[in-house]
Amino acid sequence: MVNVSSILNNSIIPSSITDKITNDINIIMMILKAIGILIVIYIIFLVIKWVSDFIRNRRISKIYQKVNEMDEKLDIILERTKIRVDKKEKRK
Repeated sequence: MVNVSSILNNSIIPSSITDKITNDINIIMMILKAIGILIVIYIIFLVIKWVSDFIRNRRISKIYQKVNEMDEKLDIILERTKIRVDKKEKRK
């Protein structure tokens, strides 16, 4: 890391101004570090959300497949019973 105060002390600028500049730069660096930490936390949150959404969508697709299978089986059963009911009605 570059020491800003040593660079500014070697110049012609008065020390009071260099102290203010150094303090301002340190504050800016602290703000940037805090923003960087927040970005990392947000990225971790997004990864966790992506994984949970992936698992949830996989479960939903499995449930959807099972419901479709049940629907097809019910259709087959209903067709059979309809044929039986139709035959009984024809006999009468």
